[in-house]
Amino acid sequence: MNTVFTMTNEEKFTAFKQQLIQNNNDIYNEELQQKYVEETIKQYNDNWMNLSEEDYVKLKNIEETLFIQLNDLETQSITDVTHPLATDAVL
Repeated sequence: MNTVFTMTNEEKFTAFKQQLIQNNNDIYNEELQQKYVEETIKQYNDNWMNLSEEDYVKLKNIEETLFIQLNDLETQSITDVTHPLATDAVL
């Protein structure tokens, strides 16, 4: 007998965030334990779990824009942090 489980979009997003936390922990656990107290790590994870899907999309868009800007700086060999493209990437 096959049982089909359906998840709401909210449940899928929650599972997605839990998986991202687990992946981060798998990769960086030792470093995190050395640099941060357990309460700080817990607070970060709690904040991440409380992130809305809308805010996640905004963060991903900001991240994508930042990487494009950094790539432009590298492509143009701009190392002067006062250059307009550099200040745009920071702001």
